[in-house]
Amino acid sequence: MEHEGGINDVAWNPQGNYLATASDDLTARIWDAETGKCLVTLAGHTNYVFCCSFNPVGHILATGSFDETIRFWDVRSGRCLRELPAHSDPVSSMDFTFDGTVLASCSFDGLVRLWETHNGHCLKTLAIDSGASPLSHVCFSPNGQYMLQASLASKLQLVNFESGKVAKTYSGHKNSKYCSMATFVTTLGPRPCIAAGSEDGSIHFWDVNSRKLVQQLPGRSSSEEPGDGHCAAVLCIAAHPSRLVVASAGHDPDCTVKIWAAEASK
Repeated sequence: MEHEGGINDVAWNPQGNYLATASDDLTARIWDAETGKCLVTLAGHTNYVFCCSFNPVGHILATGSFDETIRFWDVRSGRCLRELPAHSDPVSSMDFTFDGTVLASCSFDGLVRLWETHNGHCLKTLAIDSGASPLSHVCFSPNGQYMLQASLASKLQLVNFESGKVAKTYSGHKNSKYCSMATFVTTLGPRPCIAAGSEDGSIHFWDVNSRKLVQQLPGRSSSEEPGDGHCAAVLCIAAHPSRLVVASAGHDPDCTVKIWAAEASK
């Protein structure tokens, strides 16, 4: 399973039988997860394809690019259904609502935009903090009422989906250089958490409601230093939907994926 350039994002379809990848070779590709066969190559972006996301049904793939556009693709045929001139800087992250009717996108232009997926109309533009900091990640909360956005100001913000107002802010990690992901973790006991990686190799867990840092997995200054932590920026993090497990991935020279058995918050 190879591209002709670096791979920036990977996404499972809801059924778990396909993987989509977004690449610096200006394409996205859809793969059979069992055989590794490339089923379709999605070509049309004019710059790096940086992020990708399946809708909840799995028949549409959205891709975001450094060409500042979003494209919607028919998964089966590979046909481009719609192209949106989405932002004035590279599109860094996207996420569908749980029912697939709305797609959220964020960008280095500091904006979050909400799109109707059936017609491509922009429903709302949110400029949190007046769009002062580039945004690196956006995702919806499990109940769909909030969005979590990450900025290159070392800050995570929980934003009300309807009002566009910031409900909570989480800080303490370092994120000023790379597009680093964050995620909701709903398997750490009775209270949900937010998890994010840091450019010092650590991983942080905050209680969603209290904003308290409930756990921190330390990083390492080098690969020779004892310990289990990453020795470079943690760019990717994902929570298992039902088990007390979190996966993380580190930037070069760490280049590792680590699976953590998460501790329940006290």
